[in-house]
Amino acid sequence: MKQWQISAWFLTVTGSLLLTGCPTADTGKMDATEPPADAGSPPRDTGPRDSGLGLDAAPEDLGVPDGGLPEDAGFMDAGFMDAGFACEAVGRANAPASLSAAVTRLAARCYPLLSGAEAAAIGARAGAAFGAVLSDPAVLYDETLAGRCHCELDTVACDEPDPLDRLASCRHTISGTTAIGAPCLPNRCVPGAYCTPPFPQAAPYCLGVCTATVAEGDNCQGPNNEILPCGPGLFCYQSKGWFCERVAAIGEDCGNRPCAGDTSWPVIGGVNPPAGAIAELRALKLLFPTTGCRTSSVGSTCRKLGEAGDSCAQLGCGEFYRCDDTLTCQLKPTRGATCTLPFDVAMPSFEQQQSNLIEARTACRVNVENALGGDYCVQTGTTSGRATCTRIPSATEGCGIGQGVSPLCAPGSWCDAIDATQLAPIMGTCEPLIPAGDMCDPGWTDQILGPSCASGRCTFGDPPTCQNDPNGCIND
Repeated sequence: MKQWQISAWFLTVTGSLLLTGCPTADTGKMDATEPPADAGSPPRDTGPRDSGLGLDAAPEDLGVPDGGLPEDAGFMDAGFMDAGFACEAVGRANAPASLSAAVTRLAARCYPLLSGAEAAAIGARAGAAFGAVLSDPAVLYDETLAGRCHCELDTVACDEPDPLDRLASCRHTISGTTAIGAPCLPNRCVPGAYCTPPFPQAAPYCLGVCTATVAEGDNCQGPNNEILPCGPGLFCYQSKGWFCERVAAIGEDCGNRPCAGDTSWPVIGGVNPPAGAIAELRALKLLFPTTGCRTSSVGSTCRKLGEAGDSCAQLGCGEFYRCDDTLTCQLKPTRGATCTLPFDVAMPSFEQQQSNLIEARTACRVNVENALGGDYCVQTGTTSGRATCTRIPSATEGCGIGQGVSPLCAPGSWCDAIDATQLAPIMGTCEPLIPAGDMCDPGWTDQILGPSCASGRCTFGDPPTCQNDPNGCIND
Protein backbone atom coordinates (compact mmCIF):
# COMPACT_ATOMS: atom_id res chain seq x y z
CA MET A 1 0.00 0.00 0.00
CA LYS A 2 1.36 3.40 -0.98
CA GLN A 3 1.90 6.09 1.60
CA TRP A 4 -1.10 8.14 0.60
CA GLN A 5 -3.55 5.24 0.66
CA ILE A 6 -5.23 5.92 4.01
CA SER A 7 -8.52 4.45 5.14
CA ALA A 8 -11.59 6.24 3.84
CA TRP A 9 -14.16 7.68 6.15
CA PHE A 10 -17.40 6.79 4.47
CA LEU A 11 -19.52 9.92 4.27
CA THR A 12 -23.26 10.22 4.19
CA VAL A 13 -25.01 11.03 0.97
CA THR A 14 -24.53 14.44 -0.49
CA GLY A 15 -24.58 15.80 -3.88
CA SER A 16 -22.81 18.97 -4.54
CA LEU A 17 -24.08 19.03 -8.06
CA LEU A 18 -27.53 19.78 -9.18
CA LEU A 19 -30.36 20.64 -11.22
CA THR A 20 -32.21 21.07 -14.38
CA GLY A 21 -30.53 21.70 -17.58
CA CYS A 22 -30.10 23.93 -20.50
CA PRO A 23 -27.82 22.62 -23.21
CA THR A 24 -25.74 25.16 -25.06
CA ALA A 25 -23.75 24.90 -28.22
CA ASP A 26 -20.51 24.55 -26.30
CA THR A 27 -19.89 20.98 -25.19
CA GLY A 28 -16.33 21.42 -24.04
CA LYS A 29 -15.01 21.30 -20.49
CA MET A 30 -16.18 23.95 -18.09
CA ASP A 31 -14.27 26.59 -16.21
CA ALA A 32 -12.52 25.08 -13.22
CA THR A 33 -12.96 28.02 -10.92
CA GLU A 34 -16.03 30.16 -11.51
CA PRO A 35 -19.49 29.68 -13.02
CA PRO A 36 -19.52 30.99 -16.59
CA ALA A 37 -20.87 34.52 -16.92
CA ASP A 38 -23.27 33.55 -19.68
CA ALA A 39 -24.77 30.57 -17.86
CA GLY A 40 -28.14 32.27 -17.64
CA SER A 41 -28.58 32.85 -21.38
CA PRO A 42 -31.28 30.89 -23.21
CA PRO A 43 -29.72 27.75 -24.68
CA ARG A 44 -30.11 25.97 -27.94
CA ASP A 45 -31.86 22.61 -27.62
CA THR A 46 -29.21 19.92 -28.00
CA GLY A 47 -31.02 17.12 -26.21
CA PRO A 48 -30.23 13.53 -27.23
CA ARG A 49 -32.82 13.44 -30.05
CA ASP A 50 -31.03 10.87 -32.14
CA SER A 51 -29.99 8.53 -29.37
CA GLY A 52 -32.85 6.12 -29.97
CA LEU A 53 -33.18 5.69 -26.23
CA GLY A 54 -36.91 6.18 -25.97
CA LEU A 55 -36.56 8.89 -23.34
CA ASP A 56 -40.32 9.28 -23.10
CA ALA A 57 -40.41 5.83 -21.52
CA ALA A 58 -41.17 6.03 -17.82
CA PRO A 59 -39.28 3.45 -15.76
CA GLU A 60 -42.37 1.47 -14.74
CA ASP A 61 -40.67 -1.70 -15.89
CA LEU A 62 -37.87 -1.01 -13.45
CA GLY A 63 -40.27 -0.90 -10.54
CA VAL A 64 -39.93 2.84 -9.97
CA PRO A 65 -42.81 4.64 -11.71
CA ASP A 66 -41.74 8.18 -12.60
CA GLY A 67 -38.31 7.53 -11.15
CA GLY A 68 -39.65 6.89 -7.67
CA LEU A 69 -40.55 10.58 -7.34
CA PRO A 70 -43.91 12.36 -7.23
CA GLU A 71 -46.04 12.14 -10.35
CA ASP A 72 -45.24 15.66 -11.45
CA ALA A 73 -41.54 15.29 -10.78
CA GLY A 74 -40.57 13.14 -13.74
CA PHE A 75 -38.05 14.67 -16.09
CA MET A 76 -40.51 14.79 -18.95
CA ASP A 77 -43.43 16.20 -16.95
CA ALA A 78 -41.64 18.59 -14.62
CA GLY A 79 -41.39 21.46 -17.07
CA PHE A 80 -38.05 20.42 -18.54
CA MET A 81 -39.44 19.15 -21.85
CA ASP A 82 -36.55 18.97 -24.31
CA ALA A 83 -34.44 20.86 -21.76
CA GLY A 84 -35.17 24.00 -23.78
CA PHE A 85 -35.13 26.43 -20.86
CA ALA A 86 -32.74 28.96 -19.45
CA CYS A 87 -30.64 28.22 -16.39
CA GLU A 88 -33.31 29.36 -13.99
CA ALA A 89 -33.12 29.06 -10.22
CA VAL A 90 -34.54 25.83 -8.82
CA GLY A 91 -36.33 25.91 -5.48
CA ARG A 92 -35.29 23.56 -2.72
CA ALA A 93 -38.53 21.56 -2.91
CA ASN A 94 -37.94 20.84 -6.60
CA ALA A 95 -34.24 20.02 -6.23
CA PRO A 96 -34.49 16.19 -6.01
CA ALA A 97 -36.69 15.96 -9.12
CA SER A 98 -34.48 18.40 -10.99
CA LEU A 99 -31.33 16.50 -10.09
CA SER A 100 -33.00 13.28 -11.17
CA ALA A 101 -33.80 14.90 -14.52
CA ALA A 102 -30.27 16.24 -14.99
CA VAL A 103 -28.64 12.90 -14.22
CA THR A 104 -31.12 11.08 -16.46
CA ARG A 105 -30.20 13.35 -19.35
CA LEU A 106 -26.50 12.96 -18.61
CA ALA A 107 -26.82 9.18 -18.51
CA ALA A 108 -28.71 9.12 -21.81
CA ARG A 109 -26.25 11.46 -23.50
CA CYS A 110 -23.03 9.86 -22.32
CA TYR A 111 -24.12 6.21 -22.08
CA PRO A 112 -26.19 5.43 -25.21
CA LEU A 113 -26.10 1.74 -24.31
CA LEU A 114 -28.75 2.47 -21.65
CA SER A 115 -32.46 2.40 -22.42
CA GLY A 116 -34.57 5.38 -21.44
CA ALA A 117 -35.97 3.48 -18.47
CA GLU A 118 -32.48 2.49 -17.32
CA ALA A 119 -31.21 6.07 -17.53
CA ALA A 120 -34.26 7.25 -15.58
CA ALA A 121 -33.67 4.68 -12.82
CA ILE A 122 -30.10 5.92 -12.41
CA GLY A 123 -31.31 9.50 -12.32
CA ALA A 124 -33.96 8.59 -9.74
CA ARG A 125 -31.31 7.28 -7.38
CA ALA A 126 -29.37 10.52 -7.60
CA GLY A 127 -32.52 12.51 -6.90
CA ALA A 128 -33.47 10.38 -3.92
CA ALA A 129 -29.95 10.67 -2.48
CA PHE A 130 -29.96 14.44 -2.80
CA GLY A 131 -33.43 14.67 -1.31
CA ALA A 132 -32.17 12.90 1.80
CA VAL A 133 -29.45 15.53 2.18
CA LEU A 134 -31.82 18.46 1.73
CA SER A 135 -34.24 17.06 4.32
CA ASP A 136 -31.90 18.44 6.98
CA PRO A 137 -32.58 22.19 7.38
CA ALA A 138 -28.99 22.65 8.59
CA VAL A 139 -27.82 22.08 5.00
CA LEU A 140 -27.92 25.39 3.12
CA TYR A 141 -28.98 25.39 -0.51
CA ASP A 142 -28.35 27.97 -3.26
CA GLU A 143 -31.14 27.73 -5.82
CA THR A 144 -29.39 30.03 -8.33
CA LEU A 145 -26.18 27.99 -8.38
CA ALA A 146 -28.27 24.82 -8.53
CA GLY A 147 -29.96 25.85 -11.76
CA ARG A 148 -26.68 26.96 -13.28
CA CYS A 149 -24.97 23.73 -12.23
CA HIS A 150 -27.55 21.63 -13.98
CA CYS A 151 -27.28 23.64 -17.13
CA GLU A 152 -23.56 22.99 -17.14
CA LEU A 153 -24.07 19.28 -16.48
CA ASP A 154 -26.10 19.20 -19.69
CA THR A 155 -23.07 20.27 -21.69
CA VAL A 156 -20.10 18.91 -19.74
CA ALA A 157 -17.89 16.65 -21.84
CA CYS A 158 -18.59 12.95 -21.40
CA ASP A 159 -14.87 12.25 -20.99
CA GLU A 160 -14.50 14.78 -18.16
CA PRO A 161 -13.36 12.72 -15.15
CA ASP A 162 -14.49 15.17 -12.46
CA PRO A 163 -17.13 17.64 -13.63
CA LEU A 164 -18.37 18.16 -10.08
CA ASP A 165 -14.92 19.31 -9.01
CA ARG A 166 -14.49 21.52 -12.05
CA LEU A 167 -17.89 23.23 -12.02
CA ALA A 168 -17.85 25.90 -9.33
CA SER A 169 -21.64 26.17 -9.43
CA CYS A 170 -21.93 22.50 -8.50
CA ARG A 171 -19.31 22.70 -5.78
CA HIS A 172 -21.08 25.54 -4.01
CA THR A 173 -24.71 24.53 -4.40
CA ILE A 174 -24.93 23.24 -0.83
CA SER A 175 -23.06 24.30 2.28
CA GLY A 176 -23.49 24.49 6.03
CA THR A 177 -23.20 26.85 8.97
CA THR A 178 -20.90 24.91 11.31
CA ALA A 179 -17.78 26.98 12.00
CA ILE A 180 -14.21 25.80 11.51
CA GLY A 181 -13.08 23.95 14.63
CA ALA A 182 -16.58 22.94 15.72
CA PRO A 183 -17.94 19.35 15.84
CA CYS A 184 -19.78 18.46 12.64
CA LEU A 185 -21.62 16.00 10.49
CA PRO A 186 -20.92 15.85 6.73
CA ASN A 187 -22.33 18.73 4.65
CA ARG A 188 -22.74 21.06 7.62
CA CYS A 189 -19.46 23.00 7.50
CA VAL A 190 -19.15 26.55 6.24
CA PRO A 191 -17.84 26.99 2.66
CA GLY A 192 -14.13 26.29 2.40
CA ALA A 193 -14.19 23.72 5.20
CA TYR A 194 -14.56 19.97 5.29
CA CYS A 195 -15.91 17.70 8.05
CA THR A 196 -12.90 15.51 8.83
CA PRO A 197 -13.34 12.06 10.39
CA PRO A 198 -13.22 11.71 14.16
CA PHE A 199 -10.30 10.15 15.98
CA PRO A 200 -11.08 8.95 18.52
CA GLN A 201 -14.77 8.61 17.83
CA ALA A 202 -17.00 10.89 19.88
CA ALA A 203 -20.12 9.59 21.59
CA PRO A 204 -23.00 9.44 20.99
CA TYR A 205 -22.29 9.98 17.30
CA CYS A 206 -19.09 9.93 15.30
CA LEU A 207 -18.86 13.69 14.97
CA GLY A 208 -16.01 15.08 12.93
CA VAL A 209 -14.45 18.53 13.12
CA CYS A 210 -14.88 21.27 10.52
CA THR A 211 -11.42 21.84 9.12
CA ALA A 212 -10.34 24.44 6.58
CA THR A 213 -9.31 22.87 3.28
CA VAL A 214 -5.70 23.29 2.20
CA ALA A 215 -4.79 24.95 -1.10
CA GLU A 216 -2.58 23.48 -3.81
CA GLY A 217 1.08 23.60 -2.80
CA ASP A 218 0.39 24.16 0.89
CA ASN A 219 1.25 21.83 3.76
CA CYS A 220 -1.44 19.25 4.63
CA GLN A 221 0.07 17.84 7.83
CA GLY A 222 -1.66 19.00 10.99
CA PRO A 223 -0.06 19.87 14.34
CA ASN A 224 -0.70 16.35 15.64
CA ASN A 225 0.58 14.70 12.45
CA GLU A 226 -2.97 14.23 11.19
CA ILE A 227 -3.78 14.65 7.52
CA LEU A 228 -5.61 17.88 6.73
CA PRO A 229 -8.18 17.95 3.91
CA CYS A 230 -6.96 19.28 0.60
CA GLY A 231 -9.25 21.27 -1.66
CA PRO A 232 -11.26 19.84 -4.58
CA GLY A 233 -9.21 17.87 -7.09
CA LEU A 234 -6.19 17.69 -4.78
CA PHE A 235 -4.63 15.00 -2.61
CA CYS A 236 -2.18 15.05 0.26
CA TYR A 237 1.14 13.86 -1.14
CA GLN A 238 3.09 12.56 1.84
CA SER A 239 6.10 11.34 -0.15
CA LYS A 240 7.02 14.92 -1.05
CA GLY A 241 6.69 16.39 2.40
CA TRP A 242 2.94 16.55 2.97
CA PHE A 243 1.78 19.01 0.35
CA CYS A 244 -1.52 19.23 -1.53
CA GLU A 245 -1.04 18.42 -5.20
CA ARG A 246 -3.27 17.87 -8.22
CA VAL A 247 -4.53 14.42 -9.05
CA ALA A 248 -3.46 12.94 -12.38
CA ALA A 249 -5.62 13.46 -15.46
CA ILE A 250 -6.25 10.76 -18.06
CA GLY A 251 -2.98 10.21 -19.93
CA GLU A 252 -0.80 11.59 -17.14
CA ASP A 253 1.63 9.74 -14.92
CA CYS A 254 0.07 8.15 -11.82
CA GLY A 255 3.07 6.38 -10.34
CA ASN A 256 2.90 8.48 -7.19
CA ARG A 257 -0.57 9.99 -7.25
CA PRO A 258 -4.18 8.92 -7.79
CA CYS A 259 -6.11 9.48 -11.00
CA ALA A 260 -8.98 11.92 -11.33
CA GLY A 261 -12.15 9.86 -11.50
CA ASP A 262 -10.74 6.90 -9.60
CA THR A 263 -13.71 6.13 -7.33
CA SER A 264 -11.73 3.59 -5.30
CA TRP A 265 -9.64 6.30 -3.66
CA PRO A 266 -10.23 7.22 -0.03
CA VAL A 267 -11.44 10.68 0.85
CA ILE A 268 -8.96 11.66 3.51
CA GLY A 269 -5.35 11.17 2.48
CA GLY A 270 -6.41 10.48 -1.08
CA VAL A 271 -8.75 12.57 -3.19
CA ASN A 272 -10.94 14.98 -1.26
CA PRO A 273 -14.42 15.72 -2.63
CA PRO A 274 -15.82 19.23 -2.88
CA ALA A 275 -17.45 20.89 0.10
CA GLY A 276 -20.68 18.99 0.46
CA ALA A 277 -19.03 15.67 -0.35
CA ILE A 278 -20.30 13.76 -3.37
CA ALA A 279 -19.63 10.29 -1.98
CA GLU A 280 -23.02 8.88 -2.92
CA LEU A 281 -22.94 10.21 -6.45
CA ARG A 282 -19.35 9.12 -6.89
CA ALA A 283 -20.56 5.66 -5.97
CA LEU A 284 -22.96 5.83 -8.89
CA LYS A 285 -19.89 5.85 -11.14
CA LEU A 286 -21.89 7.83 -13.63
CA LEU A 287 -21.18 11.53 -13.51
CA PHE A 288 -17.64 11.02 -14.71
CA PRO A 289 -15.86 8.04 -16.24
CA THR A 290 -14.16 5.75 -13.76
CA THR A 291 -10.44 5.50 -14.19
CA GLY A 292 -7.49 3.55 -12.93
CA CYS A 293 -3.71 3.60 -12.95
CA ARG A 294 -2.30 1.26 -15.59
CA THR A 295 1.27 0.15 -14.92
CA SER A 296 3.56 -1.20 -17.63
CA SER A 297 7.26 -1.56 -18.29
CA VAL A 298 7.42 2.06 -19.40
CA GLY A 299 5.62 3.57 -16.43
CA SER A 300 2.18 4.23 -14.97
CA THR A 301 -0.56 6.16 -16.77
CA CYS A 302 -4.17 7.08 -15.95
CA ARG A 303 -6.63 5.36 -18.24
CA LYS A 304 -10.40 4.99 -18.45
CA LEU A 305 -11.63 1.59 -17.35
CA GLY A 306 -12.46 -0.81 -20.17
CA GLU A 307 -15.56 -0.88 -22.35
CA ALA A 308 -16.91 -3.63 -24.62
CA GLY A 309 -14.06 -5.49 -26.31
CA ASP A 310 -11.28 -3.91 -24.24
CA SER A 311 -8.82 -6.02 -22.31
CA CYS A 312 -9.36 -6.13 -18.56
CA ALA A 313 -6.16 -8.00 -17.77
CA GLN A 314 -4.56 -5.00 -16.06
CA LEU A 315 -7.12 -2.28 -15.48
CA GLY A 316 -10.59 -3.76 -15.16
CA CYS A 317 -13.90 -2.74 -16.75
CA GLY A 318 -16.14 0.29 -16.43
CA GLU A 319 -19.45 0.46 -14.58
CA PHE A 320 -21.72 -1.22 -17.14
CA TYR A 321 -19.27 -3.95 -18.16
CA ARG A 322 -17.89 -7.17 -16.71
CA CYS A 323 -14.58 -8.96 -17.21
CA ASP A 324 -15.19 -12.38 -18.83
CA ASP A 325 -13.09 -15.55 -18.72
CA THR A 326 -10.98 -14.33 -21.65
CA LEU A 327 -10.13 -11.12 -19.75
CA THR A 328 -12.24 -9.07 -22.13
CA CYS A 329 -14.84 -6.48 -21.10
CA GLN A 330 -18.39 -7.45 -22.02
CA LEU A 331 -21.62 -5.50 -21.55
CA LYS A 332 -23.46 -6.59 -18.41
CA PRO A 333 -26.88 -8.19 -18.93
CA THR A 334 -30.12 -6.23 -18.67
CA ARG A 335 -33.41 -7.22 -17.00
CA GLY A 336 -34.59 -10.69 -17.99
CA ALA A 337 -31.20 -11.75 -19.35
CA THR A 338 -28.96 -14.47 -17.92
CA CYS A 339 -26.37 -13.36 -15.38
CA THR A 340 -23.58 -15.39 -13.82
CA LEU A 341 -22.42 -15.86 -10.24
CA PRO A 342 -19.05 -17.17 -9.01
CA PHE A 343 -20.17 -20.49 -7.50
CA ASP A 344 -22.52 -22.79 -9.39
CA VAL A 345 -23.22 -25.68 -7.02
CA ALA A 346 -26.29 -27.46 -5.66
CA MET A 347 -25.61 -26.65 -2.00
CA PRO A 348 -23.18 -23.72 -1.61
CA SER A 349 -21.21 -23.33 1.59
CA PHE A 350 -21.65 -20.21 3.72
CA GLU A 351 -18.58 -18.62 2.11
CA GLN A 352 -19.74 -19.52 -1.40
CA GLN A 353 -23.22 -18.19 -0.74
CA GLN A 354 -21.80 -14.98 0.69
CA SER A 355 -19.61 -14.50 -2.39
CA ASN A 356 -22.58 -15.08 -4.70
CA LEU A 357 -24.77 -12.60 -2.78
CA ILE A 358 -22.09 -9.93 -3.01
CA GLU A 359 -21.59 -10.47 -6.74
CA ALA A 360 -25.36 -10.52 -7.36
CA ARG A 361 -25.64 -6.85 -6.31
CA THR A 362 -23.65 -5.60 -9.31
CA ALA A 363 -23.88 -8.44 -11.87
CA CYS A 364 -26.62 -6.67 -13.88
CA ARG A 365 -26.18 -3.53 -15.96
CA VAL A 366 -28.57 -1.35 -13.96
CA ASN A 367 -28.36 -2.73 -10.46
CA VAL A 368 -29.07 -2.03 -6.80
CA GLU A 369 -25.78 -0.17 -6.46
CA ASN A 370 -26.24 2.35 -9.29
CA ALA A 371 -29.99 2.82 -9.65
CA LEU A 372 -33.23 3.21 -7.72
CA GLY A 373 -35.26 0.09 -8.43
CA GLY A 374 -32.27 -1.61 -10.05
CA ASP A 375 -31.91 -5.32 -10.75
CA TYR A 376 -30.47 -8.18 -8.72
CA CYS A 377 -28.94 -11.37 -10.12
CA VAL A 378 -31.45 -13.91 -8.76
CA GLN A 379 -30.82 -17.66 -8.83
CA THR A 380 -33.37 -19.11 -11.24
CA GLY A 381 -31.80 -22.52 -11.93
CA THR A 382 -31.48 -25.55 -9.69
CA THR A 383 -27.89 -24.65 -8.87
CA SER A 384 -26.60 -21.47 -7.24
CA GLY A 385 -24.79 -19.95 -10.22
CA ARG A 386 -27.61 -20.08 -12.79
CA ALA A 387 -29.38 -16.77 -12.50
CA THR A 388 -31.38 -14.01 -14.18
CA CYS A 389 -31.38 -10.21 -13.77
CA THR A 390 -34.61 -9.55 -11.89
CA ARG A 391 -36.38 -6.62 -10.23
CA ILE A 392 -35.96 -6.63 -6.45
CA PRO A 393 -39.23 -7.25 -4.57
CA SER A 394 -41.27 -4.50 -2.93
CA ALA A 395 -42.93 -4.53 0.50
CA THR A 396 -45.23 -7.56 1.06
CA GLU A 397 -43.70 -9.44 -1.89
CA GLY A 398 -41.74 -12.66 -1.52
CA CYS A 399 -38.02 -12.64 -0.71
CA GLY A 400 -35.37 -15.00 0.63
CA ILE A 401 -32.34 -17.04 -0.36
CA GLY A 402 -32.51 -19.75 -2.99
CA GLN A 403 -34.15 -20.40 -6.31
CA GLY A 404 -36.42 -17.64 -7.58
CA VAL A 405 -36.08 -15.16 -4.69
CA SER A 406 -33.97 -12.13 -3.86
CA PRO A 407 -32.59 -11.46 -0.36
CA LEU A 408 -32.79 -7.74 -1.05
CA CYS A 409 -36.05 -5.81 -0.85
CA ALA A 410 -36.92 -2.40 -2.27
CA PRO A 411 -35.92 0.67 -0.18
CA GLY A 412 -37.98 0.88 2.99
CA SER A 413 -38.27 -2.87 3.55
CA TRP A 414 -36.13 -5.91 4.42
CA CYS A 415 -36.31 -9.70 4.28
CA ASP A 416 -36.67 -10.63 7.96
CA ALA A 417 -36.82 -14.41 7.38
CA ILE A 418 -33.11 -14.67 6.56
CA ASP A 419 -30.67 -15.96 9.17
CA ALA A 420 -27.59 -13.83 8.51
CA THR A 421 -25.33 -16.29 10.34
CA GLN A 422 -26.31 -19.21 8.08
CA LEU A 423 -27.43 -17.73 4.71
CA ALA A 424 -29.35 -20.98 4.18
CA PRO A 425 -32.16 -21.27 1.61
CA ILE A 426 -35.41 -19.82 2.97
CA MET A 427 -38.56 -18.05 1.81
CA GLY A 428 -39.99 -14.93 3.44
CA THR A 429 -41.77 -11.64 2.83
CA CYS A 430 -40.43 -8.09 2.54
CA GLU A 431 -41.41 -6.29 5.73
CA PRO A 432 -41.13 -2.61 6.79
CA LEU A 433 -37.77 -1.61 8.25
CA ILE A 434 -37.38 -1.86 12.03
CA PRO A 435 -38.11 1.45 13.80
CA ALA A 436 -35.67 3.01 16.26
CA GLY A 437 -35.80 1.42 19.69
CA ASP A 438 -37.05 -1.98 18.51
CA MET A 439 -35.02 -5.19 18.72
CA CYS A 440 -32.79 -6.15 15.81
CA ASP A 441 -30.11 -8.64 14.78
CA PRO A 442 -26.59 -7.23 15.34
CA GLY A 443 -25.19 -9.93 13.04
CA TRP A 444 -27.18 -8.61 10.07
CA THR A 445 -24.90 -7.49 7.23
CA ASP A 446 -26.26 -4.37 5.55
CA GLN A 447 -23.62 -4.46 2.81
CA ILE A 448 -24.87 -7.87 1.64
CA LEU A 449 -28.52 -8.06 2.67
CA GLY A 450 -29.49 -4.39 2.75
CA PRO A 451 -30.42 -2.37 5.85
CA SER A 452 -32.80 -3.76 8.47
CA CYS A 453 -33.14 -0.60 10.61
CA ALA A 454 -35.18 2.36 9.43
CA SER A 455 -32.45 4.75 10.54
CA GLY A 456 -28.98 4.29 11.90
CA ARG A 457 -28.00 0.71 12.59
CA CYS A 458 -28.39 -2.21 14.97
CA THR A 459 -26.20 -1.76 18.04
CA PHE A 460 -25.07 -4.36 20.51
CA GLY A 461 -26.88 -4.23 23.80
CA ASP A 462 -29.23 -6.18 26.01
CA PRO A 463 -31.28 -6.44 23.94
CA PRO A 464 -29.73 -5.10 20.69
CA THR A 465 -31.87 -2.33 19.20
CA CYS A 466 -32.03 -0.05 16.18
CA GLN A 467 -30.67 3.37 17.11
CA ASN A 468 -31.02 6.68 15.33
CA ASP A 469 -27.64 7.62 13.94
CA PRO A 470 -27.45 10.37 11.30
CA ASN A 471 -23.80 9.67 10.65
CA GLY A 472 -23.80 5.86 10.51
CA CYS A 473 -21.27 5.31 13.27
CA ILE A 474 -22.79 5.04 16.74
CA ASN A 475 -20.35 3.81 19.36
CA ASP A 476 -21.35 0.50 20.97
